[in-house]
Amino acid sequence: YWIIGLEGNDAYKDTNSSTFNITLYAPLNGTIDYPNGQTFPQGDPVPIWFTVYEDDCPTNYVPNLDSKTLVLNTTDGSNSYTIPGTAIQDWNNGTYNHTWDSSGKVTKTYNIRAEVGKQYYYSYNITKNNAFSLTTAPELQSPYHYADDDGSWGETHTFQVNCRDRDGDNVTLQLWFRKTPNDPWILLGQQTCSGLNYLTYTFSNTYFTCSDITPPGWYSQFKFNATDPYGFTAETSPTNFTITKDDITVTYLSGYGLNINREGSSTGLFSVIINDTDRNNIGVGSGVSGMFWITTDHTNFTTNYTNTTTSDSKLTLNFNPDCRYQYGQQYWIAGVYNDTCYKDKNMTGGSRLFYVYGQLKNNILLPPYHATYNVTDQIPIRVNITSDCIQEASIANVTLTIDLQSPYNQWFSCTPINNESGIYEGYYNCTWDSTDMREGYWSIQINSTKEYFNPNQTYLQNWFWLENLNATYSLLQVTPYQDGWTRLYNFSVLINDPDSDHINCSLYINKYNGQGWIYKGTMSLYNSSGIVNQTCYITVWDFTGEDIGPNTFKFFIENGEPSNAFNTTNVSGPYLEQSNTSLTFITPNNTEVNITDDYALLTVLVNDTDNSTFIPWNPSGVNVTFWISFNQSSLDQGHTNQTNSSGYANFYFDPDCSYSVGPQTWYAKVTDAYYENNVTPYNLTVIIKDSLNIGILSPLGDEYLR
Repeated sequence: YWIIGLEGNDAYKDTNSSTFNITLYAPLNGTIDYPNGQTFPQGDPVPIWFTVYEDDCPTNYVPNLDSKTLVLNTTDGSNSYTIPGTAIQDWNNGTYNHTWDSSGKVTKTYNIRAEVGKQYYYSYNITKNNAFSLTTAPELQSPYHYADDDGSWGETHTFQVNCRDRDGDNVTLQLWFRKTPNDPWILLGQQTCSGLNYLTYTFSNTYFTCSDITPPGWYSQFKFNATDPYGFTAETSPTNFTITKDDITVTYLSGYGLNINREGSSTGLFSVIINDTDRNNIGVGSGVSGMFWITTDHTNFTTNYTNTTTSDSKLTLNFNPDCRYQYGQQYWIAGVYNDTCYKDKNMTGGSRLFYVYGQLKNNILLPPYHATYNVTDQIPIRVNITSDCIQEASIANVTLTIDLQSPYNQWFSCTPINNESGIYEGYYNCTWDSTDMREGYWSIQINSTKEYFNPNQTYLQNWFWLENLNATYSLLQVTPYQDGWTRLYNFSVLINDPDSDHINCSLYINKYNGQGWIYKGTMSLYNSSGIVNQTCYITVWDFTGEDIGPNTFKFFIENGEPSNAFNTTNVSGPYLEQSNTSLTFITPNNTEVNITDDYALLTVLVNDTDNSTFIPWNPSGVNVTFWISFNQSSLDQGHTNQTNSSGYANFYFDPDCSYSVGPQTWYAKVTDAYYENNVTPYNLTVIIKDSLNIGILSPLGDEYLR
C-alpha cells in the first residue's frame, strides 16, 4: 500500500491522497541441508532437511510455504519418488524436513529437488545432486554359543552367527564379549562376511582366562556386529551365557601310611598335584587355593588346613598333629577349595590313611619319693600311664614292665602287674617282695608300650630306701667251757633278725699260738618270717695238744648286707686241758719170757675218754711208759713207746741178767704232755725164766754162760 500527501506548506493544508496498492514479488532461494552425500541402508529412515529464504534478502527465512514438494530421483533417472507437501514438516522458521522411509526403495544414488512456492514469491526449485545413496545394511541372525563341556574358562568356546549383505559388499563381522552387563565390550575376533545369502560364520578358540569367569548371580554376554564399507551396521542383541571355573583332577602324590608323632616338631608331608582338565591336563601352576581335611576321631573330617599350590602345581601340607587328633589311624583328603579359577574337587581315590603316634608318660604314684621300707616289707608300686595330651586322661591296656635296681646294680622284676579298672582305668599296680633284698637306695624303671604310641622308659634313680635291720645276738657260749683238748666243743650264739635274712654265723678262735684268729666254720640261719632266738652253733673237734691252755672265740655275723656285718665280743673259752685217758692191758697176766734169746710183747690199749666223737677213741702217738720190776723191790728205769694207729702201745721186753728170774711185776702209764698221765688200774706179772747150762771150765779165764 502507498499514499502521497502535502505536509508542512504554509499556504496549504496538510492532506493525503487516497490509498493505492502495489504488489511486490520477491525471488525465493534455498538450500538442501541434509543429506550431504551420505549412504543409508535400505529400510533405514533418510532424514531430509531444507531451508527457504529470500534470494535478495538471504537473512529473511520464508516459513509457511503455500506449496512444497520433494522429488527424489535416482541419478540414472530410472526411479523417482515424490513427497507431497503434506508430508513435509514446516518448522515455522524457514526450515523444513521429511524423514523418508527407504523400505523397499531402489538402492542407488539419489538427487533431491525441493519445489517451493508462496504468494508474492516466484516459485523456485532447490536442487542437490548426489544428495545420498541408498544401500542395504548387513544382516545378522541366529547368534549361538556352545563350549566343549560346561563353559569353563579354559575350554574351547564356539560362537556362531548367520550373516549376509545383499549388496555383495565385503562386510566386517566382529564378535564381542563382556563379563557382565555393566562391563565394557571386548572384541574377541573378526572375520569378513561377503555372501548375498546367509552363511554361518564360526568363531572358535580358548578366548577366556580365569579373570573372565562370570561372577555369581550375574551372567556374561556376547554379540555380533557387521559393518559394510559404508559404515552401515547390523548387530545382534546381547546374548547371555556363563563362563565357569575350570575342571581339574587332583592326584595323590605322598602321605599314605605315614607315622607322625603328636609330640614335638615331627611333621608328615601330604601332597597332591592338580591339573587343569579343560586345558589339556596341564598343571594349574602356583596360587591355587586348596584345602586338606583331616579326621580327628578316626572317622570325621573335623579339621581343615588351607594352602595354595606351588609353581609345580603341587598342593602340600607339612602336618604336625596336636591334641585334637586321637592316637591311631586317621585319614586325610585334599583338593581345590574356594579357588577363584577352579571348581572344588577332592583327590581321586578317596582319603588316605596315616597314623598319629602319641607319647606315653609314666607317672609313679607309689612308693613316695625317698620313702623308707624294711627288708621283708611288701612294697606297693602304683603307676599311672598318661599321654602327651591331657584330655586323653589315663591310657588303658598298656603293656608295662616295672623293674627295680638294687644299690649293687642287680635287677628284679615286680610281677604280676595288675590293670586297674573302672574310674581307675589306666592305673597299674604290683607288690614287690623285698625279702632278702639288699639295703640301700633302690631305683625303679618303668617301661610302657602300646600300639600307636611311642614307648617310654622312665628311670627313677634312688627312689626309695630299703632298710635291712641288723641282727642282734645273745648267750654267746662254748660247751664245755673247760675240758680235754680232744673233746668236741660246741660254740653257740642266740640270733634275732626281724628281716628274714639269711644269717651266716662264722666262728673264729684265737688259740694264743701266734696265728691270730682262725676261722672254724659257718652256720646259716633263715626263716621267712624272721629269726627269733634261733641258735647258731659251730662244733669244733680239731684242737691239738698244742692248743692246751686258755682260748678266746667270737662269731662274725652277716645278714647279707656288708655294712651290717659285725663281730661279737671276744669271749674266753674253752680252757683246754690234757685229755683224760684210760689204759687197758692187752698182754695176758703171767706172760713168760726167757732171758736167753727170748722176748715178751707187753701191750696196753690207750683210750681217750674225753673224745666222745668216736667211742672208744684210741689215739695214736701217745707216749706210754712201761715199768718192770728187777726184783721184788725195785723197778727198772722204764721204757717209753708211742701208741700205734690203733691206740696200742707195745713194748718188746727182752730181759737181761739184771732181772731176777721168777715172777716180776709190770704196769704202764701215759707219760704224754697232751694227755692225762693215767696208769693201768693194776699190775700184771711177767714170769722171767732162764735155762740151766753145764760148762767145761777149761781153759781158765774163759767166760761162760751161766
